[in-house]
Amino acid sequence: MSKMLAELSRIVNEDISNRVTQYDVLYESITNAIHANANAIICKLKGFDATLKENETNTEVFYRKVDTMTIIDNGDGLNEDNYNSFCKYRSEFKKILGGKGVGRFVFLKLYENVSFVSQISGLNEKRFFKFSVDFDTDDIIKTSLDIETNSTEITLSKLTKQYYDQDKGVDRRIYLDLVEIKFKVLIHLLPILYFYKKQGKNIGIKFIDESNSEILEEITFNDIPEFYARSFDIKDIRV
Repeated sequence: MSKMLAELSRIVNEDISNRVTQYDVLYESITNAIHANANAIICKLKGFDATLKENETNTEVFYRKVDTMTIIDNGDGLNEDNYNSFCKYRSEFKKILGGKGVGRFVFLKLYENVSFVSQISGLNEKRFFKFSVDFDTDDIIKTSLDIETNSTEITLSKLTKQYYDQDKGVDRRIYLDLVEIKFKVLIHLLPILYFYKKQGKNIGIKFIDESNSEILEEITFNDIPEFYARSFDIKDIRV
């Protein structure tokens, strides 16, 4: 048995802020996908709140709140290097890209059930594991398959009690407003998206309401603004 060499419950409780939200889950999963060379990312969000009853009218827009999240990308996947980095607390594998090696623990702060499925064409292998505070690095299931394109899917369900507890009136879920979600993700990830745009890499990020697949928002190459350099002189006030 090969446990991750850290007490995950302590990392989650002590190292991850209580102020993190589902937006942080999106930021982290999308950033990880980009660092893994993905250029197509899909975020499927689902809410279980009841909608308006039949014949009930409401002039305001009704937004459910987000319960489950599924993030899919076409990046390198959980190959040996990426999986070994995942299993190491504060890994420096992606440090040069700005990674701190702790972001994935945000998932466990908010969700009790987190699973990874990665299909890797270079290995012709499907890899699956569940991520929890009892995570064992040996509990990864590998299946040989003929795989044409890479695909990695993260599924998050069952919110933690400190984030959503209906009995105690605790509800920190974000609204399933795809326009707002797209805007916040774009603003937060603007530096990295701009960097890759300057490299000529086109990254597309879709947001889908799973309850209504026709509701879709997308971040495209055209959403990333251009920035212009402007030189100026700083005067020494001591002169």
